Amino acid sequence: MRNVRTHSCGVLALVAHFRPEDELLRVAALLHDIGHLPLSHTLEGVAGLDHHAIGVQLVQSDPIRPVLEKHVRRLARQLLDSAPLAPARLARMTDPQLWTAFDSCAVTQAESTMVRYELHRLKVEAGSAPPDRSGWTFSLRKTYSSAPLVEGQRIEVAAPEPAAELNALRALPTTFRVWWS
Repeated sequence: MRNVRTHSCGVLALVAHFRPEDELLRVAALLHDIGHLPLSHTLEGVAGLDHHAIGVQLVQSDPIRPVLEKHVRRLARQLLDSAPLAPARLARMTDPQLWTAFDSCAVTQAESTMVRYELHRLKVEAGSAPPDRSGWTFSLRKTYSSAPLVEGQRIEVAAPEPAAELNALRALPTTFRVWWS
């Protein structure tokens, strides 16, 4: 089984190298395997399962969509509040036009640059954000740690070493402080 996190970070590195200006492709690189089924492609097509369709559904629902939208929505509100731009005009902009508007506005320029080009400055640590420090708290609402049967037996019986690793995963933190360095 491949390490999905390492794989996705590797895809992100390729995108950053070959298409450094394409911020949408960076997000797609990080999330491209989000809809994968158990055992990766093995179950593809069974009962109509399609990891691409599942991935689209996941990206468009909680908790992923709000996380992706958080910064861009805040930037849009700041842009509307500080620039002579009507909401109807903003609604008709293309993505590149909106990023140009963000980059042209003194209030949104710095964060727009960070979101698009400086994701390496995004820091994460376990625990909640203290009230006296910048950043925000993000909590995982669901972790996928249920174990499969191995040859019809519970994993603890059939494969005790992977079962122990799975138990160790359950002890990992699920609340994190996120901030820009």
